[in-house]
Amino acid sequence: SNTILLRNDQKFPQLKEVSIAPLIEQELKKLL
Repeated sequence: SNTILLRNDQKFPQLKEVSIAPLIEQELKKLL
């Protein structure tokens, strides 16, 4: 069970980066 938790922790940061990137692009486009 410990290995599964570690794997999930490693995946979450990548998912956050992928989901945040498009939002940042949209905000930048609004400013430009």
